[in-house]
Amino acid sequence: MLVSALIIVGLIVPLLALIRAVAGCAPRIRTANASAPVTWTRSSALRSLAFWSVSAPLRWRSFRRPGFLVHQIAFLEPALGRNASGIAVAITTAMAISVV
Repeated sequence: MLVSALIIVGLIVPLLALIRAVAGCAPRIRTANASAPVTWTRSSALRSLAFWSVSAPLRWRSFRRPGFLVHQIAFLEPALGRNASGIAVAITTAMAISVV
């Protein structure tokens, strides 16, 4: 376990350093008036990539989680029984709620 932890740290630290170096070299976008607040309307948000890059994964997550829980019961019940699979799903649900 210690070896795998050291391997992960050995891979993650250089990767983070690389990402920081590349992000530092990215060109900055400057506007004519940087202090002017940006006003968002519903139509401009629906047309923007920034909105959809955040909104779409969150929507997908809310469809994915209940489907996983339902199929987890169907998968675990033959092997563990109804009571143990219910406990496993309850623990999974508690962990999913604590992540949000």
